Amino acid sequence: MAANRLRTGHPVPGLPFTDDERLPLDHPDASGRTGRDQGEGLRGRTDPLPGGGWVPDHGRTVVLITDGSGGGLHHDRLYGHTGVLYRHGGYRCDGTTWHRPGMVFDGAYERYAVRPVQDAHTVTAADLLVHPAGPGRAQAAAVAGFNGHQTALPDWRAHLALWAGHRRRAADPRPLEECAVDLKAPEPEPSRLVDRAGPAKIANMPEEELPHPRYAHRDLPEPQARGAGGPLRSPSAARDRATSRPAHTGLPTGRPAHRNPYARSVLRVRGRRTFALQTDARRPRPMPTPARPR
Repeated sequence: MAANRLRTGHPVPGLPFTDDERLPLDHPDASGRTGRDQGEGLRGRTDPLPGGGWVPDHGRTVVLITDGSGGGLHHDRLYGHTGVLYRHGGYRCDGTTWHRPGMVFDGAYERYAVRPVQDAHTVTAADLLVHPAGPGRAQAAAVAGFNGHQTALPDWRAHLALWAGHRRRAADPRPLEECAVDLKAPEPEPSRLVDRAGPAKIANMPEEELPHPRYAHRDLPEPQARGAGGPLRSPSAARDRATSRPAHTGLPTGRPAHRNPYARSVLRVRGRRTFALQTDARRPRPMPTPARPR
């Protein structure tokens, strides 16, 4: 993500704010057409939610993203089924509960199992602006010519005050107490994060046997931060990855027990289909009869 937009309901910490007055956010098709075919790499699309609708019950996040990150965000939103708000590299909130990055795959429901974060607290805009603050020199940037920032803004609270002042002038603003900004929990605390050696130690395997960070990065939890030596990850997320691969770890599997009768029936049907496909693949195929010359 490159920047927040002024009409977002859940600002991402550290990012600047950009003007979005031209975006018809209440009309998804019109919003999808914004910028379409107006320059190289400019595209527009309408992505409705899986259950229909456009704005989730818990508000909307409006951000400016780079072209390279659009595919991953689109996939997570349509198929993740675990959150509408993302922070700290894959930690996600469904509106009421925060969950860890998806690492344990539920084969019956074909989605990642949700793992609630212990002692999680949602930091709201009201929490950060409990003491009066002014926008100071903060201002909303124009998208044209916007280059983004490599590091978090040091005076971001002033930018948040600018955003809050803009929301007060909106027609029907969501209360600041309902505008989620960040996750506060022991798991993603910077002092607890581990480097690449951490997941290897948790999984009881040599570090060189971990997935390649460049070519198989999806087989590792999404990093919660980046240090001088590379990505840093939450030990809890790394442990989820380890328990979902008992063949390497010797740990009990973390896959769901599928106590739901529907889930068990799905697994039985899938097992029968797999057996049938494997059996059919082992059968010798008859040689095709050559066509007779006319």
